[in-house]
Amino acid sequence: MDLEQQLNVFGLVKELGLAVEMRLDHRQRGDEVVIAEKRDGAIRCVMKHDSMVRKVKEKREMSRRAMMEGGSSSNFLGRLDH
Repeated sequence: MDLEQQLNVFGLVKELGLAVEMRLDHRQRGDEVVIAEKRDGAIRCVMKHDSMVRKVKEKREMSRRAMMEGGSSSNFLGRLDH
């Protein structure tokens, strides 16, 4: 995982609370393997915390509205053309 991906993960887990941290174990060949118990624990955590799912849906809707005609992103990009 490169630095940009690590920063994205940190933002989603720690800053926005939109994801659950799940550590990876490594085989000797360097392949990444997730232990079943850790995977199951992460899935259960997400399922228990429906507020996390609600946050993701809210962010998705905010992003969609921003890109619509008249939305904040649409307006900003329109100003760049002039």
